Amino acid sequence: MASTPWMCPAFNAEETDLQPRRCVAPIIKSPEYMILPVLVAILTCSQSSPERVTSARAQAEALFAQENITLVDGMVASDKGVDDLYDSRLGLLRSKRRPTRQEIAVYGTHRMAWTALLASSHDYALVLEDDFRVIDAKTVVDCLNNLADLMGGNRNLVKLFDFPRHDPVGAAIATTVKAIRLVKWARPRAGMVAYFISRQGAERYLTRGKVFRAVDEDIKYYWELGLDVWSVPGNAVVDGSAELGGSLVEQSRLGSKRRSISRSLHGLMLNISRDVMNWRAFERYRARHGYETTYMQSGDPEG
Repeated sequence: MASTPWMCPAFNAEETDLQPRRCVAPIIKSPEYMILPVLVAILTCSQSSPERVTSARAQAEALFAQENITLVDGMVASDKGVDDLYDSRLGLLRSKRRPTRQEIAVYGTHRMAWTALLASSHDYALVLEDDFRVIDAKTVVDCLNNLADLMGGNRNLVKLFDFPRHDPVGAAIATTVKAIRLVKWARPRAGMVAYFISRQGAERYLTRGKVFRAVDEDIKYYWELGLDVWSVPGNAVVDGSAELGGSLVEQSRLGSKRRSISRSLHGLMLNISRDVMNWRAFERYRARHGYETTYMQSGDPEG
């Protein structure tokens, strides 16, 4: 059964108004897997190399039925939509550094996937950036087969990848759902390479009409949007950009590394404020749901 292309609203680089952009590309072959009640959205763009797209498609086809898979043709730095989506005033006030145009384009592409979920009949989406690499297919499949339970309790996001932090130990809540280990970090980690998101999570993200941080940074401010964010420890999916020609976002950041002393101090104060708010939100959640706080090693597969 062929996928029916869904036309999502996206900014066109040549126009001021919203223009439709095709978000679904047909997947060539379908494996012998059941059709799952989840939208699998692979985020790509016109600047993605053929190797990235080929790798993403091949891995998706090895795990998911054709009817589940959507290729999101996302935004690029030169799109007019980047200017329309970015709030420069809040970017100056509430971001420790100004995000690059590429980072805003990436955020816009994630938003296109969330919009696609809301336009579909699915309750959840698995969002994958096109440089993802599956290293533990069993865990991914286990999550898919138990997705309603995994996302139960009003969880909005369940991440399959977290970038490691510098500190070796982090405070967290740990639980098990259908033999799948879940962790809720007091300080959520960056990394949006692979994650499950609910319709409610998508709706809450999209209540913000403009963005002012990179999407990887915004996840650390989950409490601003009332998001409930968890992770499956062990990184069943990893960032494979190093094997695919490098990160487009990291390349764009190279020119924005230099900051003034005042900007660095402003960023430090934002980090302190964020950590205080994270801890308050974490403690409220822990007390409300009766969890105990545990401390886990940053690189431990169990946490």
